Amino acid sequence: QPSSQPSSQYRIANAAYTGWRPGVTEFWMKDANGVKIEDGSLICSGQHTAEKKCQNAVDMVYPWWRPQCVTCQQTEAWIGFELDSNVEVSSAYAKGLGVGSGGGNFWNGGVVLQKSNDGGDTWNDIAIAGNSDLVDTEPSAQPSAQPSAHPSAQPSAHPSAHPSAHPSA
Repeated sequence: QPSSQPSSQYRIANAAYTGWRPGVTEFWMKDANGVKIEDGSLICSGQHTAEKKCQNAVDMVYPWWRPQCVTCQQTEAWIGFELDSNVEVSSAYAKGLGVGSGGGNFWNGGVVLQKSNDGGDTWNDIAIAGNSDLVDTEPSAQPSAQPSAHPSAQPSAHPSAHPSAHPSA
């Protein structure tokens, strides 16, 4: 009996053109608690050959996952999970997808974490990381747009009992 639980799809994709078909040697995603996701349904853009399948990136076994594109346009190569909609992905890693080399070419355009709530028809960016294979949504990685309402200014430990009648200018 199929689950009636609504699902979401998350993917990590190349954020820029790759000059050659990436070889992805490791892939994982973590939820908002930093726990590696083990129970999702694996999805990916495609594979070069049956032997170079996307499951190999999860299992970290050779031959590495090689996507379907010879040179991959932005977000053309991707790997991810279909998950129950209550699972929130906060980070993803695909070694060799955002930074790599092959065929005399080098790329470092990074990776993008995306989410789809409509079965993969449309994808929304969650986070982008240039020059990286790791993308993370953790707020600690970015400066706060809202400064604290309670700054921690340190009062003097020894205030004067007799303040000057004429403070210096």
